[in-house]
Amino acid sequence: MNTGSFGARGICVSFGQNAPTLSNINFNLMPGEICGLVGPSGSGKTTLLKVLTKQLEQDSGELLWRGEVVTSSNANIYLKKLSFIPQLLGLVDRLPAIDNVISGIADQVSLTASVFRSFPLNYIERGITLLNEMGLPERTFTQPVLNLSVGQKQRVAIARALMRNPHILLGDEPSSSLDSSTTEACIERMVQFTKDHNSVMLFSCHQKSLVERYATKVISLEDLSAQRSSPLGCN
Repeated sequence: MNTGSFGARGICVSFGQNAPTLSNINFNLMPGEICGLVGPSGSGKTTLLKVLTKQLEQDSGELLWRGEVVTSSNANIYLKKLSFIPQLLGLVDRLPAIDNVISGIADQVSLTASVFRSFPLNYIERGITLLNEMGLPERTFTQPVLNLSVGQKQRVAIARALMRNPHILLGDEPSSSLDSSTTEACIERMVQFTKDHNSVMLFSCHQKSLVERYATKVISLEDLSAQRSSPLGCN
């Protein structure tokens, strides 16, 4: 499956009269590429991810997907092909882990199925497979996520993102609450998914070793006034 390229051209975002939070962000990622988003706190990593997920409108510049500009007319199609793992995870605490995972495709099932949690068997089976691949104990699958540890919740959120079979997989510190061995296993699962599906993966990360090991490209946000996109090793 060739999902097409994904990128940005001249993205700028500013708040009030301060210096731009993001200034002239340019990058282009081809199917199968893994991109690390790095920079100090306050450099705009989360802001950029909000722009890429259409939670925040840029002041200027364009998002590009499959060689076309993302506009109001095709934004819904673009968003259906995208999965995002937010830093705060966005799980529903009262729902079981398996329901949270399947909620990743809530926009792809009927309203009745979504409201009454009556999902097709093949969706349930895929959700269980993903939770197993994330290394979660079977007993946690039917527990409300409020009873899970922070690390377990993070793995549920990753499984939910993969449930969508996304063309574009984005993560805001997707491994921040995991121990080192679990981090590698989960990141490797995301990387393998990206390669298997010829998708694109972009994740923010403070751990230089993870970026060096898995990323084929890096977007480096150096400070509030100067950012650039570059191949790994050329920052």
